[in-house]
Amino acid sequence: MPFMALLLNEVKACGGILIDRSWVLTAAHCTDITKVWLGTHSIKAKEKKSRKVLKVKKSYPHPHYDPKTHANDLMLLKLESSVKETKTVKCLKVGNTNTDPAAGTHCTVAGWGRTNYSVPKMSDVLMSVNVTVIARVKCNSPEYYNSDPVITSSMICAGSDGKKNTDTCRGDSGGPLLCGGALVGVTSFGIECGLIGHGSEIIGGKEVEPHSLPFMALLQKDKPQCGGILIDRSWVLTAAHCTDMKKVLLGVHSIKADEKNSRQVIKVKKSYPHPCYDPVEHDNDLMLLKLGKSVKETKTVKCLKVGNTIKEPSAGTHCTVAGWGRTNNAVAKMSDVLMSVNVTMIARVTCNSPEYYNSKPVITSSMICAGSDGKKNTDTCRGDSGGPLLCGGALVGVTSFGIKCGLIKKPGVYSYLSAKQLDWIKMTMKKSGA
Repeated sequence: MPFMALLLNEVKACGGILIDRSWVLTAAHCTDITKVWLGTHSIKAKEKKSRKVLKVKKSYPHPHYDPKTHANDLMLLKLESSVKETKTVKCLKVGNTNTDPAAGTHCTVAGWGRTNYSVPKMSDVLMSVNVTVIARVKCNSPEYYNSDPVITSSMICAGSDGKKNTDTCRGDSGGPLLCGGALVGVTSFGIECGLIGHGSEIIGGKEVEPHSLPFMALLQKDKPQCGGILIDRSWVLTAAHCTDMKKVLLGVHSIKADEKNSRQVIKVKKSYPHPCYDPVEHDNDLMLLKLGKSVKETKTVKCLKVGNTIKEPSAGTHCTVAGWGRTNNAVAKMSDVLMSVNVTMIARVTCNSPEYYNSKPVITSSMICAGSDGKKNTDTCRGDSGGPLLCGGALVGVTSFGIKCGLIKKPGVYSYLSAKQLDWIKMTMKKSGA
């Protein structure tokens, strides 16, 4: 595959495709690439005769790239100088049209990405694997991505044929999807690697006593999607990545139950995502929702006030998280009832270590890691986003992100409510009329 390019910067690597002597095609999320290696098979080997290393002159990400929905995840890299085609370096020309491969079509992907998700290092040698195209309808179904994000007509799903786990993984981004030898797609995203389906949930939890957490909010767009915390009669705190929420349900224990006497349903008047929220690095993953009207506090609906300062919990501290997220990896639907689970604080140094997140992304001082105590798998995940991290009854953080669910070395990450974040919350509420 003489058109394969290995793209590098100081902290990460991606794949790419040499489509012209001066141009490489890759994924838009492969940011800040400074060098392109061509004619590479083994990263560690010297390969002086075959390898060419070129600097990137300029990057051209697709103008409509959306890091949240992954739409238009394409980028062109203009090389500083034209490459000379050889036996080991050749362009893969893009045609005028590509037929959208039908479900069941066998294609090929290639790259230097991980060969085992539990081993946080790239393959030394270029690898390839056959994958099977999966229908978009199926890929958007609850058993697969559940339309989160929506797999659009500008995306292709491809992976296992149901018999063997085949997939791309971290480090393969930007590499080619080849069908019948033609370049049909560019590797964009996935959830973990090699999963035939994927689930998200509170792991190892239990059903809470009904209405014992009266500040819990269930946020919905067309259907329930995130959690939140009622911090004032007119304000709910949640995660910034919980976009386009239309309604807030309060006083909820069971989603399916009638609960007319306990429940209050209020429209969202306006959303205030943190001005410095970074969807790629997950920094400042906080958002305030101004409600259309003030809630009436009752036995089942109460505010959880935020304090002036919150002491950062030390490693080993036992805290609690809650939400309606999935309770079983194999069942791709949210829990009907509110669940909670105890989690243990994990030191940032540990969380950034190669065995854990390997600084991808960096777990900063504005984030908290919490998960298993090493004995039992406990965690939050999709559906729990925006919910509370409570330590000693105080609101310390908001559920932000994780890798899959319940993996001991991929704990949940929470936005820490530092003094700086508390100031932003209070200032936003004050300016907008709390």
